Amino acid sequence: MKKTSKIFSVVLALVLVFAMAIPAFAADGKITISNAVAGQDYTIYKMFDFTAISGGNAGATDAKGFYTIADDSPWAAFLAGDGAPYLKADEANGTIVWNGAETPERKAELAKLAVAYAKDEDNGINGTTITADTTTVEFTGLDFGYYAIDSSLGTVCGLTNTNPSFETHEKNTQPTIDKKVQEDSDNSWGKVNDAQIGDTVNFETTVKAKANSTNYVVHDKMEAGLTLKADTIAIAGLEKDVDYTVATGCGDGCTFEITFTQEYLDSITTDRDIVITYSAVLNKDAEIVTDTNDNTTWLSYGDKATVTAESKTQTLTYYFNLKKTDVDGKQLEGAEFTLKDATDKEISFVAIDGGYRVATAEDANTTTTIVAGNVVIKGLDADTYSLTETKAPAGYNLLDDSINVTVNAATTGNTITFAPVNQEVVNKTGGLLPETGGIGTTIFYVVGLVLVLGAAVLLITKKRMSCEA
Repeated sequence: MKKTSKIFSVVLALVLVFAMAIPAFAADGKITISNAVAGQDYTIYKMFDFTAISGGNAGATDAKGFYTIADDSPWAAFLAGDGAPYLKADEANGTIVWNGAETPERKAELAKLAVAYAKDEDNGINGTTITADTTTVEFTGLDFGYYAIDSSLGTVCGLTNTNPSFETHEKNTQPTIDKKVQEDSDNSWGKVNDAQIGDTVNFETTVKAKANSTNYVVHDKMEAGLTLKADTIAIAGLEKDVDYTVATGCGDGCTFEITFTQEYLDSITTDRDIVITYSAVLNKDAEIVTDTNDNTTWLSYGDKATVTAESKTQTLTYYFNLKKTDVDGKQLEGAEFTLKDATDKEISFVAIDGGYRVATAEDANTTTTIVAGNVVIKGLDADTYSLTETKAPAGYNLLDDSINVTVNAATTGNTITFAPVNQEVVNKTGGLLPETGGIGTTIFYVVGLVLVLGAAVLLITKKRMSCEA
């Protein structure tokens, strides 16, 4: 362009610029946005005036003319700058035409650039904003011209003229977010899982991202029973500190937040899944069923930091009651046990009030011995465990075999049904002594039998001798 300050006509007829033939006009321009989102702002920015052909009436149903801008219009700089790859001056006709092909994709790109340019306060462009309170927004009493339309959802609604009443459809490009947790027993993913205290729990969050995205921030909040392993946060196909940044220990109560760069969001031109993976450890503060250890996530986006619905997972850990009794149900003290999981690994515990809790890697003074009594064993995964008595109460026989203890709960939707296991272990007195270290009472039975037989033989012999005499 040789002189951008010169008044020039901008023909945006569809044939030349926006693939839109100059239509009929009425005296009062109107733009209607349907499928609007209540609470969101919708803004229009006037780019060009409509100038009727000499002698014509801009509001006439057969109006013909051009789109023009004045010498001092801030849009002149846009057309000479960011808009130049799309539009160029046709000096012979005093118009602006497409610079290259006019395609839907290029029109969408131009609209996005125009909105970004208008929102930059340094460019001095004023817009008209309406906050939606229903699903329809109407801008009325508009000058005839061409407008760029935007919403605080981050959606660029496009470019349009007052036609005389133009209706555009809010794409409603609201992103969503969904979280899942892995169940280690079968490698499945869902909303609920079981774990043992000290176990690592794996999470997966999927952001359903939309085109024309702005200001995406993922918020993640873990309850006290979960400890984030921050070094495990990763996003498939994206580079940290280039496409996104991670902040932990956030002031708003979130465990961590992921903020996506606008450069990355600008690369999203169609619906895209952003998959985030990370892990946490079920720690010593874990809630024991039926309370759950929740991990909640949500996404904020757009100019007004609109938030999506929350997505939540629940991690459960269980317990069972262990009681040592005699055959009459009387509680016995002094018995000792060990507990092994399904892989035959002996579990370590720390003593707590009323029983034992599964130990974590950070715990001191751990033990593999459970002393009972009547105790509760907390922090167990859904599993079948092997309970072995290693020491019987004084005067009682040690159990010969281990006992299987199955701990589990049923989940239906968000309902958790847990039936506590009350494992009673009965010891008997007398009878056989332990086989280890001696031959038990067998020798006494043998000696007794010999004595009885000897007495019988002696009695019979005496009777015969009496008879012979």
